[in-house]
Parts: sequence; C-alpha cells; structure tokens
Amino acid sequence: MVLWSEINEHEYRAWFKEDHEYMMDLSNRLVKRVLLSQILLELDDSLEPDFEDNKYFKNVLEKSKKQCERLANDQFDRLYGIDETYVTNFTNTIDNVATLCTKLGLQDYVHLSKLLEDYAANPEKYQKDTVEFIKLDS
Repeated sequence: MVLWSEINEHEYRAWFKEDHEYMMDLSNRLVKRVLLSQILLELDDSLEPDFEDNKYFKNVLEKSKKQCERLANDQFDRLYGIDETYVTNFTNTIDNVATLCTKLGLQDYVHLSKLLEDYAANPEKYQKDTVEFIKLDS
C-alpha cells in the first residue's frame, strides 16, 4: 500500500486519465452486453413458435433466455429510461445488420470485415451519407 504525504499533480492526472479511459471502455462493453442480450431475448421469442415440436432446441432457447434475462431485465430498462430514442435506434440498427449478415455467403464476411475496418479508419468519409434516425414520440 502506497501512502502519499502529498499528491503529485502530474502523476494524479496520468492515473486519472488511465483510469477514466479504462472505466469508459468497461462501461461501453457492459452497455453493449446488455443491449445485445436484449436483442437475443427478442430473437429467442421469435424462434419459439418454429421449434415447438423440437424439445432439444426448445430447451436450448429456454436456457439462452434465462442467461440473457439475468443481464437484460433491469439493466435494459435503466438504459431505455435514460435515452429511449438512442437505445431503440441502436437495437434496430444491430437487428438490421444481423438480418443483412444472414443474407451473405460465408465468403462475403471477409469483405464485410474489410469494409468495417475501412469505416473505422475513416468514419467521416462514410458519415456524409444520409441515414434515417427514428425519433420517438414521448
């Protein structure tokens, strides 16, 4: 344990910046996990009617739902309560991307990955395009 008799401002700022970056990254990952769990719950609900006669797959869906519900129930409601427009648009976008990915062939994922890398390297180039953002009525 380190005890300081006085705080070095430079060291404190460096520590705070490093800790802040870590906490922001951790928070972002936890938010993604909650949102993706909610999307999985919705997907599991939509799959249930198709597999009513398949006991094995029905059990797999039930186990998946239990795990996702542990993460998503309270936390998703909190996120939705903070900014329902953002959360709704985010989940709709992820759902749309997942739907589009299901239409790709296996060989296409390499190209998709390259496109995403190009986007991450230069988002301004792609953000010039017009996109639709759904505004929710409150």
